[in-house]
Amino acid sequence: MHVWDEAKSILFDTETIGTINGVSGYMEKFSVFIGVALGELILGHSDNLSKSLQSKVLTAAQGQHQAELTVKTLESLRNDDDASFNLFLDAVLFKAEQCDVDPPVLPRKRIRPMRYDEGSEPTEYKTPKDMYQVSYFEALDLVIEAIKKRFDQPGYQIYQNLQELLMKCVTRQCYDLEFQNVCKFYGSDIKPTCLKVQHQLLHSAFREKPIDDIDIQSVFLYIRSQG
Repeated sequence: MHVWDEAKSILFDTETIGTINGVSGYMEKFSVFIGVALGELILGHSDNLSKSLQSKVLTAAQGQHQAELTVKTLESLRNDDDASFNLFLDAVLFKAEQCDVDPPVLPRKRIRPMRYDEGSEPTEYKTPKDMYQVSYFEALDLVIEAIKKRFDQPGYQIYQNLQELLMKCVTRQCYDLEFQNVCKFYGSDIKPTCLKVQHQLLHSAFREKPIDDIDIQSVFLYIRSQG
C-alpha cells in the first residue's frame, strides 16, 4: 500500500490520483485482497506452464508431461485435508495485517430480487474461513479442469504420436507402436511401406548428429528443407 502513497506524493494528475485512491480502497477490502493472492498462487503455476509450452523445442509428449506435473501440483493444493488452504489463509491474513487491510467478515445477508429467485436458498457460511475455502477450492478446480481439457482433445494424441514417431526415428529408438498408431489413424491416406522408407532416410540424415543435440524443432526444419 505504501507504494501507492508514494506514487500520489509525486503525481499531480488528479485523475490518476483518483484512480489510485479507488484501487487502494478496493485493496483494503479483504475479499479483494485474498482474491488477488489466490490469483497469484494459481496463475503462477499456469503461467509457468504456458511459458514452457511456448518453447519451440518442446515435444507434445514433453508438453503433456509438464501439464501433468502442473495438475499434480495444483491438486496437491486441493487434496490434503485443508492443510494447504490453512497455510494459504494464514499467509494472507499475516500480509493483510501488515498492509492495513480490513479483517475478513461475512457479507451481509441480502434479499434476492424475485426475478433472480431460483427457488433455492443461498448458501450460508458460519465463518469467513468457510466462505473463502469454498472459493479457494472452486478456483483450483476450474484451473485443473481447464488444463486437463486442453490436453484431452481428440487430435492431441495423434499429434503426440507423430512427434514421438519422428523423435524416436532420429534418436535411434524403437518406434513400432507410434508407427502403428499413425498408420491406423490415417488409414488409406498413407502407404506404410513408403513411410517406412522415408523414416529410414530421416534416420540417416541425423545419424552423425549427437542425440543430445537433436530436438523436435531441428527435425521440423530438416523436413521443411526437403520440400
